[in-house]
Amino acid sequence: MTYHFAPLLIAGTGVAVDGLSEAGSTPRRSVNYALAGLGIAVLAIVILSAKGDLRGPVFWDHSGDAPVELENLLFALLGALLGLVIAVRHAAKAPSPS
Repeated sequence: MTYHFAPLLIAGTGVAVDGLSEAGSTPRRSVNYALAGLGIAVLAIVILSAKGDLRGPVFWDHSGDAPVELENLLFALLGALLGLVIAVRHAAKAPSPS
């Protein structure tokens, strides 16, 4: 695994794990978790970018010194979306409290 997948995992893991837990996840709660995960991932990208630590190969340019902020943002969005889909689908399948 490379640093390319860190934003995907940061943005998607929390919402997916919460959605798969038996804590009574709802679609609104899942959206909030997805937005929080996305916010954390974007904050990490901004901090690492400001420090100059986000340089290296990207999927479309293998020169070794390309800016990877856009790629990381796309992966963060993908992670948040995938986590949200998993959580909402699981919440829809859960039996409603009577």
